[in-house]
Amino acid sequence: MNKGIRMATGDVIGILNADDFYANDMVISKIVETFQRTGVASVYGDLAYVDAKEVSKVIRYWHSGNYRHGAFLNKRMPPHPTFFVKRDVYEKYSVFDLRLRSSADYELMLRLLHKHQVSVAYLPQNNGYDACWRASNASFASPLEANREDRMAWKLNTGLQPHFLTMFHRNLYGK
Repeated sequence: MNKGIRMATGDVIGILNADDFYANDMVISKIVETFQRTGVASVYGDLAYVDAKEVSKVIRYWHSGNYRHGAFLNKRMPPHPTFFVKRDVYEKYSVFDLRLRSSADYELMLRLLHKHQVSVAYLPQNNGYDACWRASNASFASPLEANREDRMAWKLNTGLQPHFLTMFHRNLYGK
């Protein structure tokens, strides 16, 4: 992902993993329109998890809603495949921290949205599909490892302190 960010030539960067895809051909134009209309530094929308073998079968729909500062204390974050960021934000606040595996996206958004309060707009539509559950949701042990990494994400961001129950919200709400 960091290599892709460094190689990108546009002013706005979105990251899709190999199993992710956009909901339709209009997603990018709607994202650009939202950046232009609002003047924000980042934009995100909703995401549908679909069966990897039958992508028309929605397993779970992630209705993101408007981001409010402090949402990370309740483990609320935008879905990574729908998160678009202006290049200059990456230049100012850096890219993904590769010490984290399943929580690199969580740490990035924690740093950008919660710590540095980068301006953000919610585009209320399904912007993408994730064709399989991430490694952080793959087994019983995976949520434990993901929570360990999430705690590390908070520690890496000096000055941030999660609430006592913040780490338990992942198991209640998912990522």
